[in-house]
Amino acid sequence: MAWFRRGQKSGRDECAIASAIAIFSFLLLGKLCLLLWNLAFKGRRPLADVPWDGLLLIVGTDLLLCFCLAAAVLLSYRIAALFNGRLEVPMRVVRGLAFVALVVFSVVSFQVARIYGDMLDVELLRSGDDITVLRHSIWAYVGPMPLLLMLYGLLCVPALAPLIARRLERRTWLRPRLALWGAALVLCVGMAALQRARLRGIDTFGVKDNAVVFFVKEYKPPFRPVDAPKLEAALRERRGHSLDRQRPPASLVVPGGVLRRDFAFTAPPAGAAAAADLNLIVIQVESTGAPHVTRDVAPNLVALADRGLSLRRHVTTTTLTPRATFGLYYSDYLVDVGTTPRLLYGGKTLPQPALAEVLRAHGYRTGLFHTGFLDYLDIRYLFDKKGIEHAVGAREMLAQGAPLAYSAGVREEQTVEEMTRWIAERKRNGEKFYANYLTECPHHPYVSNAEHKPFPDDSWLNRYRNSLHYTDQAVGKLIDFLRAEQLLERTLIVVVGDHGETVSTYPVGHGLRVSVEETRTPAIFSNPVLFPQGVQSVLHTSHLDVAPTIAALLGLSAPPQWLGRDLLAERIPAVMQYVVITHCRKMAVVDNGLMFVLDRSSGATELLEIGESDLTPVPPGDPRQKLVRQYRQETEWFGDWALWRHLHSAGSGSGMDGGGDGGGGGGARVDVVKASTSTDAAKPAAHRAPAAAPGAPALAAPVAR
Repeated sequence: MAWFRRGQKSGRDECAIASAIAIFSFLLLGKLCLLLWNLAFKGRRPLADVPWDGLLLIVGTDLLLCFCLAAAVLLSYRIAALFNGRLEVPMRVVRGLAFVALVVFSVVSFQVARIYGDMLDVELLRSGDDITVLRHSIWAYVGPMPLLLMLYGLLCVPALAPLIARRLERRTWLRPRLALWGAALVLCVGMAALQRARLRGIDTFGVKDNAVVFFVKEYKPPFRPVDAPKLEAALRERRGHSLDRQRPPASLVVPGGVLRRDFAFTAPPAGAAAAADLNLIVIQVESTGAPHVTRDVAPNLVALADRGLSLRRHVTTTTLTPRATFGLYYSDYLVDVGTTPRLLYGGKTLPQPALAEVLRAHGYRTGLFHTGFLDYLDIRYLFDKKGIEHAVGAREMLAQGAPLAYSAGVREEQTVEEMTRWIAERKRNGEKFYANYLTECPHHPYVSNAEHKPFPDDSWLNRYRNSLHYTDQAVGKLIDFLRAEQLLERTLIVVVGDHGETVSTYPVGHGLRVSVEETRTPAIFSNPVLFPQGVQSVLHTSHLDVAPTIAALLGLSAPPQWLGRDLLAERIPAVMQYVVITHCRKMAVVDNGLMFVLDRSSGATELLEIGESDLTPVPPGDPRQKLVRQYRQETEWFGDWALWRHLHSAGSGSGMDGGGDGGGGGGARVDVVKASTSTDAAKPAAHRAPAAAPGAPALAAPVAR
């Protein structure tokens, strides 16, 4: 067995290369199984976006790994020879253990790719919580295909290697050892380089990736606590008193800096439910861009808009779910702080006031319901001890016996069922309630568990539409429940997307492009009493405005720390709004019809005019181009200011200073903190895994949010 020992009839070079060839056959078999499984059982075509001349390149990283393995085997022979054979047995043991580890790791990674379309990475392992969860996760997905792969790797590969070695020994070509290794080097490294050049950015559901290479490439060191006072002092030295501004800058294009409300709103008629008596449901729809919320795709969401206020030009704060979530419920910006919020704040409760805290203080019972895993990317921390009394995610529902619908969590209707039971109990007790529903669909890979799919699954766009339609059906079940319980008129329903999604062009995902599709999300405030007829606003709004407007609709006062605006006010401050497009490292400033974009990698800028469905470059001779310099200055200032606010808050242990009715900003990278790479990998279809409950398949959970 060439991998474990050098064959007596073959040389060291032949044995090393033969070992690599045998392992390559195992890796190739895994690719073929993954490809056929996607075609036969998932209806997906992993190679649909691969150019015809790039099909052979899907083995590039496998060849690169095999060359490295061959070199390692040869090195082990050399080490044993240096010690006159005394290390022969230890070297065999090392080679054997490495071989077994490679096979097992590749099969586990194959399982991960089979479930959610990407190989195993370190974030998924970290999200598994402990060995018990990982063991249950792996065991839950044991089946004929991975077992056959494991058997082929552990039994057939060692038997195949010496046969290949003897065949190589009898070769008549490339006889000099340098020629043999040189040819192998050129082939393997060349194929890997061509794969990177030709297939970069193309999603093949893991088929093009090698498990080991992918794991190494995607590795990120664990987040660590930061010295907030020290970093705050460094920022203060750099920016001085400019950090003391209480709000982001006012608009550069609105005279006087004030807007007037552009929609009609009157108080409810006498005898109707008073605003202070309304219940509240906030539906945060994952990866949902406003252009895709149409009557044929999401009829129930559109029906809510028909009896509500629709913000037609509403933008997210960032294309990452946790940071966008912070913007929605804290009316503030969460920027890249170089670590996780939990570590930044030392595990203590976030000091900033949250929407749920405001409602809880006014007698609301509060519940959070998430179809996915609340522990994924530590979303739970944003709600922990912040006014939420009852938090339920996929982990909790799985522990109660709910089936895992797919890798990211349970079925959407399972979450709605859990939420409606909780609401029914609140009604029986005569209590006002605030229910927060966080969907998992239509996140990539755009799963739909509906029996009927209105669109053919023949493109990324249609798969996305089916997934959004499935989510909309779950919302419809919630609305039907409220209507049956006579709660619809007594409940304010708010629908908002955390961020948009690129699905009209390839590659798909979020954080990839500066576009209306990615930055603009639905924002609907629906109640048949408050809004007997649907009204629309074309004011440029952002996530920061959602919580203050909810408070106003419920007759409550917004905390002074919130940066967002009450959109019901007659006079609304015109402010700059900042959006971070994460993976492409771009920062956008929205200023009432204009969008300034800064590429944080190259420093390039562009000025765009915001249309209903697209962004149009402002011509070079346009007078508005003179604003670019100031937009750039404000953008660079804002990155430091937004970071300083969190560092100051973490260091002092108090809530953020400031408030009023200012607008917010976005998250330009700063120089003081070398921010760690986000837990969402910078790739077209970002998938990352949440944690799962013991006994549930944590390794099956995807998602980059």
